[in-house]
Amino acid sequence: MRFAKMLNGGVPVVMDVPVYDASSLAHGELVMRGAHGGTTNSYYITAYTGDNAEAVAALGVLQETPSSVTKNAANGFNYAKCIINPNAVYLAEYFQTSGNIINATNASTSTTVTITNLEDNIDGGWLYATNKVDSDATSAGSLRYLTASASGSCTIDSALTVDTTTDFIKILPVSHRLTSLSSDALGLKSQAAAGSGVSLHILENYILKSGNYAPLRYSDHAGLDGLDTTTTKFFAAIVLLDHALNQT
Repeated sequence: MRFAKMLNGGVPVVMDVPVYDASSLAHGELVMRGAHGGTTNSYYITAYTGDNAEAVAALGVLQETPSSVTKNAANGFNYAKCIINPNAVYLAEYFQTSGNIINATNASTSTTVTITNLEDNIDGGWLYATNKVDSDATSAGSLRYLTASASGSCTIDSALTVDTTTDFIKILPVSHRLTSLSSDALGLKSQAAAGSGVSLHILENYILKSGNYAPLRYSDHAGLDGLDTTTTKFFAAIVLLDHALNQT
């Protein structure tokens, strides 16, 4: 993830904060407040949890990779620079890598895409077919807008040929709050079912193609085919709803 802007203008505040992880933390990783009360607590940890504790009491995004993250209170914490503003907006990429994508369940050439356990109520979201994992994925480079969604299937703006090799990323609708972080908390994960994290707000979605960023808009991007799968990426502008410095 990376800093995008401040909601009220100005510049971000960066300070050294104590960090800890059993393995690693990285530049661009979202961190949250750890538990308190023990010798291995009182630090900031990865915001990934895979459940509804994800990004709860989030502090911000690390601005460097700590040289070491395994010290604790008894041995003196390690520190890393982190943006700490509650009103910071970050760009989080929708990752197209293994473990962060979803698959079509049935073959189809219509405007209906079936994905087992697909989240309901994501009308206004998007599906993008990627070949980052499966180089022979059907319809890779196609982007479709969700005109309607139901549990297990959705209706897209125009017909698309898909089969069980088709890999998608699920781009969440603006103002959505059921999110899933990648396991390294460096970006967003696509999963068929609704995410359990409720502490991030999708403020806007962007497409990066031909070296240019643009907000995703139905009028400009619905029904696109033939996008360059090597360079096309998608991002969400996210706001931290449960910030460590705003908690009561």
